[in-house]
Parts: sequence; C-alpha cells; structure tokens
Amino acid sequence: QEEAVEEEPPEPKTAAEQVMRPAFIPTSQKVAPKTSLHVYSAPGEEEKEIGKRLRAMRAEETVPLRVHFRNLAWREFEIPKKTTGDELCMIVAKHLELERHVANFRVFESIEKKEKELPGNRPVIRAKNRWAPFEDEEGHDVTEAFCMIIVAPMNGAPQNFQMLYRKHTYNCRRYKLNEWKMPDIVGAVKQKLM
Repeated sequence: QEEAVEEEPPEPKTAAEQVMRPAFIPTSQKVAPKTSLHVYSAPGEEEKEIGKRLRAMRAEETVPLRVHFRNLAWREFEIPKKTTGDELCMIVAKHLELERHVANFRVFESIEKKEKELPGNRPVIRAKNRWAPFEDEEGHDVTEAFCMIIVAPMNGAPQNFQMLYRKHTYNCRRYKLNEWKMPDIVGAVKQKLM
C-alpha cells in the first residue's frame, strides 16, 4: 500500500502569478469564508472589500425619527441614516396616502418654535444630530419638547392640498398618528415652552 503524499503547490514563476495569490491574513483576523471563491489581484484588496461591505451595512442601518405635523401630531418612522429631506417627504406622503401631492411637501426643523426649511438633498439626521440637548431642573432630557422635524405643506402650496393635509393629519386613528401632549416638564423649562 502506498501512502498518499500531499504535494505542495509549486512556487509561482512569474510576477503575474505572484500577484494573483491571495493576501496572507493571520488566524486572529480571519473572516468567515465567502460563498464564492475570490482571487484578489493585489495584497490588501481583501481588506478593502471587507471595508466596502461594512460601509454598505452601516449605510443601510435604520434609525428612529419622530416626524411631527402642523397640528403637532407625530409618528415615529424607521428610516435609513442617509434619508434626505425629499425621501422623507415621499415616506410621509405614502403613509398619509397623499403620494400624488409629494411635490408640495417640505421638511422643516423647529428649534424653540423657530422654524427653518431643510434642504431636500441633505440627510435629515444631520440636522437632528446638531440639536443641543435640553434638560429640565431634575436633569431629564426634554429635547423632544423643543426640537422637532416637521413635514408640512410648502409655503404657497395649493389650498386644496392644504385642506387634504389637514384632514389626513387630524385623522390620527386611521393613519396611526400620536396626538401631541405637553411633556411633564418642571419649572423654568415649562415656562420657556409656553
């Protein structure tokens, strides 16, 4: 009986064959095997590929965003981190069954009752991340009472659309909206809100 002897693969002879070899990864840094065989053309490309996958996964992460309406009813939406103002308008229009009027929606940022329109091509989360935290006298976070994202008709929107918007946002049961209630805020913070 002859024993099967494993032969080591021959050393690459040309520079092109050397480049086609996969990069060496120490055992502590090995990742799960891929479903298909990849041949990397240069050392370090595997790390780049893994980095691309991680960036794509982070981009797809969703975050909760509380969206208010003009009557201060609100709904929390799970949106991807990179959702722009125009995309948020589409999400809200679809939820309110007003898709054909999406061009009349705008996103506004309200901080201490001062509103400004947000650009439609920038991520909405960026504006939310800039909000300064508000605390009551006991140290509880009450930022939601002072800072909000509002999706509402643009200035100069057609009257019939404004009436539809009002009708749909006041119908809280049908569209699963939460009615806004004054948070239980103590002392000076409560007076500041009034």
